[in-house]
Amino acid sequence: MALTIKLFPGGNTGQGFYSCFSGVMDGKERLLLLKGGPGVGKSSMMKRFARALDAAGLDYELFPCSSDPDSLDAVCAPSLGLCIMDATAPHAYDPKLPGARETLVALGDYLDEGRLRRDRARIDALSREIGERFRRAYCCLAAAAQMQRAACGAAPDVRRALALSEGLQHAYLPDAPECAAQRRALFGAAYTPHGYVRLLDGLPRQRTVVLSAAFGQSADLPLRVLRDRALQRGHDAIALRDPICPERLAHLYLPKLRLLFTTDELDDPDERVDLRPLFPAPLADAQADEAAFSLMTARAVGELRAAMALHDELETYYTAAMNFDRWQERFDALLMEILPC
Repeated sequence: MALTIKLFPGGNTGQGFYSCFSGVMDGKERLLLLKGGPGVGKSSMMKRFARALDAAGLDYELFPCSSDPDSLDAVCAPSLGLCIMDATAPHAYDPKLPGARETLVALGDYLDEGRLRRDRARIDALSREIGERFRRAYCCLAAAAQMQRAACGAAPDVRRALALSEGLQHAYLPDAPECAAQRRALFGAAYTPHGYVRLLDGLPRQRTVVLSAAFGQSADLPLRVLRDRALQRGHDAIALRDPICPERLAHLYLPKLRLLFTTDELDDPDERVDLRPLFPAPLADAQADEAAFSLMTARAVGELRAAMALHDELETYYTAAMNFDRWQERFDALLMEILPC
């Protein structure tokens, strides 16, 4: 038993923060919703749960935060039907069936609010500046998305794209025993304070198909066809969204087949498929568009890095005001409930 999936549940995109948390929560019978300000130990609690699941020999899934890839936004144990997640903004989630499905874990109850009120002015200033840094980052990512769209002024030839998809389907998608296939959407990569972070390399896979295209050309249509065909044939499918233009798919992962279709360049793929013939010839200034794209994403990463530094300072106020003895008591009680043995 081991870590089976590590993917981003949301991304900093050209549309702002884009949530795919439904791909984390769907199908889970029990949700632990962690609430509380920065620095109260939400990510630390999830990491502790992950270590406990690993020690118990259970498969588990990790979902890092795109605004701090060293922190977690969620941990899932599929065999237990369990999801533990950060339910605060920008992916706030409130109980729909309190007690029956969701358990609210209010870590903010263990804060010394009097101490925080004494530092209110600085906490407010930091919160405002963090918001401004994210606003600027999303403006840069929106400009990058425009450059990506501008570089390819036309959609792919639909008939040729469908024919290519059908060929890949016959080559890679066998029929599976009749069962209800699970459909999920997540991110395989994200723009973060550490730059462009790709998690595809860590996916358990036996076969990889690289879909090669010029800058701006999208593999969205073939990937959607392959996803639908995989589901029809009984295979679970995880559609991985484009980290800049999340309305598009950039990759497709079929976990039971350990098969990845990707538009990123990975080492030693089983096959490379050239998508460029599906599109008109690139515009003469596509290279300039790509340079502008790189500039805008670099600016966005700089803003995200600045936001993270400010967030780290903000956390210090909350961590200093936190009663971690009570935090430990709450964690121990939850762990005993989840893994009583």
